[in-house]
Amino acid sequence: MTLKEAQQEVDSWIKKYGVRYFSELTNMAVLTEEVGELARVMARKYGDQSFKEGEKDNVEEEIADVLWVLLCIANQTGVDITEAFARSIEKKTKRDQARHINNPKLSQDLASLRYNPEESRKQTGEVVACQAVYSKMTEEAKNNEYNNKSKTSNELEER
Repeated sequence: MTLKEAQQEVDSWIKKYGVRYFSELTNMAVLTEEVGELARVMARKYGDQSFKEGEKDNVEEEIADVLWVLLCIANQTGVDITEAFARSIEKKTKRDQARHINNPKLSQDLASLRYNPEESRKQTGEVVACQAVYSKMTEEAKNNEYNNKSKTSNELEER
């Protein structure tokens, strides 16, 4: 199902079973509630908390509930979520294309990929693969420069 189809499906359901959309402000409150429910499950599944008796790991359900309300809000405010999402990806790509790659907090994970362009491309995409190629070329250039200096030094010593 595409995002556009999901928007249409929500709209059809609302018209058939929901009578009408809740107000935008009510849906904002409902979205906040659903995000809180997702946060609770995430804290228990991935965080330090444990599930209480009777609680279940329903992260998929909670994510779907968040999406449902977002689609409701998009429908009632006239937002084409497919177009908006495409613009968001474009904006983030322009703004952040080098930001995360150059973040030392994240580069630890990339250290193992640094000199392996093919693996970098598989795991992290083209930009990091280019960085890996650049890193490899830079390292090789440094080694060649060092080796050339060593050769020159050795040649002078031999004379």
